[in-house]
Amino acid sequence: MNDDSRDGRTPHAKGRPRISRLGIGDAEALFALLTGQDVWPRPRSADIIEFLGRNDAATFGLRAADGLRGAVSTLVEGAVAHVLWIAFDPDTVAEMRLALEELAAFAKASGSAMLFAQVEQGSAAHRALLGCGFAEDYDEREVTRGRPRVVVDLVRALG
Repeated sequence: MNDDSRDGRTPHAKGRPRISRLGIGDAEALFALLTGQDVWPRPRSADIIEFLGRNDAATFGLRAADGLRGAVSTLVEGAVAHVLWIAFDPDTVAEMRLALEELAAFAKASGSAMLFAQVEQGSAAHRALLGCGFAEDYDEREVTRGRPRVVVDLVRALG
């Protein structure tokens, strides 16, 4: 018999991904995650290594026993922090929202007053951002890799 009551978590909760800030040692796992998702433009491995080493950027990942299940990245440019990569499994939406809150805290501590993101309308990322206090600012139609889509600009004040 397994008694999990000592640490206050259920066996199911132990299997949920935990949120942590990724470092250069996580570059290979992040590259694999992003290339396995519909992230465009696709970053090169060297881009990820360089990005993870920056002081004005942060990536928060969802770690699980089976590897990296999601990630969200930001680059701070003065008063605006840009959400660059957002990728996650559909069953980790709650954890991704918590990772987005970590990202917002990093951006605010870095002096940003606003988060800005561009995502495909109706995507899981779009829904997750709306669920974290982002508001739609602008949308435009475009063709990416021969596929028409609508890209939505989203903003969130970090007051």
